[in-house]
Amino acid sequence: MRFSIRLGTVRDLFVIGEMWKDMITEKDPSANPNVDWWCDIAAENMARNGQYVMVVAENGDGTIAGFADMKFELDPIASRIMLAVNQMYVRPEYRNRGLGWDIVNTIMTMALSKGVSGVVAMTNIPDTWKKHGLKVMGTVIGMNVTDWVKRVKGSRRNQG
Repeated sequence: MRFSIRLGTVRDLFVIGEMWKDMITEKDPSANPNVDWWCDIAAENMARNGQYVMVVAENGDGTIAGFADMKFELDPIASRIMLAVNQMYVRPEYRNRGLGWDIVNTIMTMALSKGVSGVVAMTNIPDTWKKHGLKVMGTVIGMNVTDWVKRVKGSRRNQG
């Protein structure tokens, strides 16, 4: 099956939003992501001066099989442009065909053409990136906000 990689548009957001929901619930089946909220935020970001960009992988019949969204940012300390890949997802039925790597290659080509000096991405699958020569440069820690609120509320009850 042949795929084309192209820039995402506002018209793609509903389909991408559903994929975003799938991505979240694949990691946490109990999650209830708000697709409308995500689509609104993405549309607002896309309307701004080109800093926020989506890339989609589309098969021959127009089905979007994967996406990545990213933001070009100025690193104020180093005075250089960086590209932060926010998320990337390929539908399960299209995995293990090199499609994710095609998306990454498109991102890197785009970054190079815009004079970007570095690309960063948070990932829960670092080995996938490392096998293609990318380096893990640090660790990001975090917690689901809902879990944090439960934890804080629980610790307050125990204190008083």
